[in-house]
Amino acid sequence: MLTVRSKLRLQDYRHTRRVPNSDHPFAFRANLVTVKKWITDLQQREGMNDSLQIVIEQTLKMLEDVGQRPEAKAVKRRFRVMEEMLFCTSC
Repeated sequence: MLTVRSKLRLQDYRHTRRVPNSDHPFAFRANLVTVKKWITDLQQREGMNDSLQIVIEQTLKMLEDVGQRPEAKAVKRRFRVMEEMLFCTSC
């Protein structure tokens, strides 16, 4: 969303974060250094108002310590025991 709002092409962002010879070459987590730089560079563009600056700052904070987060499949396994409490199973 920040890329589009900055009037940049998504294809350019996708190409920038690409990791060759990878099973998931376009996954942002595979090239976090480049993703963080892309987002940081957005802050320098003209037209960034205060609310966009806040969104950029919060986005960068979400990318901190990503390696310490559990994978989605591990989280899903943990929630299986609580499935009936969390998800509607009758609809």
